[in-house]
Amino acid sequence: MSRDSLACNVCPVREIAACAALSDGERDELASLGHHRTLTRGQSLLATGADNTVSATLLKGVLKVTSFDADGTERILSLIHPAGFAGELFAPAAHYDVVALSDAELCVFPRREYEKALERFPSLGRALLRRSSNDLLETRSLLAAVTGRTAVRGSPLSCWRSLAPPIPTRLATLPGSTWC
Repeated sequence: MSRDSLACNVCPVREIAACAALSDGERDELASLGHHRTLTRGQSLLATGADNTVSATLLKGVLKVTSFDADGTERILSLIHPAGFAGELFAPAAHYDVVALSDAELCVFPRREYEKALERFPSLGRALLRRSSNDLLETRSLLAAVTGRTAVRGSPLSCWRSLAPPIPTRLATLPGSTWC
């Protein structure tokens, strides 16, 4: 692992990372809080249950976010590509493992300092929220594609429907009926 100070002016993801929402002065202030870090393939940035001390922007490489089932089976929950954000804000312990799939370079910040920066720089918070919303949408779409299920089919309402008596055919076929 190597560490050195941030040089935003030569950053390969400067225009597409969340920090692109910042002015040059705000970016310099954020950069003063962090450092570069390199990970070799297989090295962890965060480990489930460990103190959640860092947040990071990926500059190069690929990271995976994983969890393990009770039987020890690894589940890859997502991949993080360059310009992606790694870390769990506002959580004292990590809920997932974040591991380098390839050699990786990151801008790393102390999590608590990054959280304070979000308060000082609302545009950074909005950029991360936008990215999180997009990630959530992509995850839901992927889940629907992989499972062939929609949120309604997997909801408690669908369980209730499966236990409820069937709707009489004559009622379900009335004009204007809205039975699911």
